[in-house]
Amino acid sequence: MIPIAIGIVLRIKFSAGRQFSSPKSPTSCSCKPLCIFLNDKIIARYLQKMKTSKSLYYWFAIFALCFIAYQQVQDNIRPNYTGGNLTIIYLLGVAPNFFPGIGIPALFVVLIPQMKLSAKWLNEKKHITANLISLSGLLSWEFLQTLTTRGHFDWNDVLWTLIGAVVFQIIWILTAKRFKEMNT
Repeated sequence: MIPIAIGIVLRIKFSAGRQFSSPKSPTSCSCKPLCIFLNDKIIARYLQKMKTSKSLYYWFAIFALCFIAYQQVQDNIRPNYTGGNLTIIYLLGVAPNFFPGIGIPALFVVLIPQMKLSAKWLNEKKHITANLISLSGLLSWEFLQTLTTRGHFDWNDVLWTLIGAVVFQIIWILTAKRFKEMNT
């Protein structure tokens, strides 16, 4: 869709491409400023789509940043760290649990409105729903590690997953209202 600006002159065609030529008809002119013909509903729909797309980009950017941070810590920083600082070693150990606690709910905030669910609570409280879905998956994975040989269960990982979820809720609270609305 092209940006709407007052004073843009476009050739307007009606009825499957045929132009009306009657000079008395308000829709007859083929070359008048577009602002004369714009309907309030069309403008409102366009502005809503702009607001929705900004909201989608905002939450998806949070997800992407957390995913990149997770991958960098997991694949590059943690294996290559040779220092002896115990605080940094501890933070590098829990960071792969902290970043998904923020990023995965941000992704679900984008996905839940796309599902067009009829449950009003799920749509109005999508940040809580997203956080609960994320926490259930992340904590289930952590507790499943007690039964498998893959991975290592650690209470610090559980704690930092919960801290990541709390940070997501803080981000939600501090976020401007326009980035919370996604009426798609």
